[in-house]
Amino acid sequence: MEPRRESNDSQLPVEERRLRLDEQRFLLDNSFARKWLPTLATLMVGLIAAMFSYVQHGGADDSNRLESLAAIAGVQDALASARQSRQAPPANFIPSDFTIYVQYPDGDQVTALKTQSLLVSLGYRVPGIQQIAKAPSRLQVRYYRPDRRSYAGDLATELGKELNLPTGPDNAILVQSSKELPSGILEVWLPR
Repeated sequence: MEPRRESNDSQLPVEERRLRLDEQRFLLDNSFARKWLPTLATLMVGLIAAMFSYVQHGGADDSNRLESLAAIAGVQDALASARQSRQAPPANFIPSDFTIYVQYPDGDQVTALKTQSLLVSLGYRVPGIQQIAKAPSRLQVRYYRPDRRSYAGDLATELGKELNLPTGPDNAILVQSSKELPSGILEVWLPR
């Protein structure tokens, strides 16, 4: 019988080791690094690539920006006409109807980030902020379709109050072009 006790004693540490290894494997499988690190690494690589692309192009000048927006407008119109066959257009605009791009002057990134955060909290889609070389002398909300005037003016007034900037409905600026420009995009240009 004593030999059996020795075999049970020798097996007990092996079983304990197995349990410990299983616990460690479980902790590793459920760890933050295992679940999210690949996703975060991919996101960082994408952001770095976007920044290098932006730096190489020296920022977007007005003609390139309007070209890009015109291309977006073409896609939006095609999607809108396909949607209209299925549903009636909304009577009033809501924040989620718009994507807003924030442009800011050199040295004012803090205000741009505050503006982005404010717009997101109001329900707008704000994919990013962009530093510009030539900033306007006052806050501007730029829009591309005449029926967006009052909405852009109200947004300018609200932003002015929140950012302590003098504003009013006349801060809404219609951007006109010979190209068809997008309907669901607004631009907030912070002053210098």
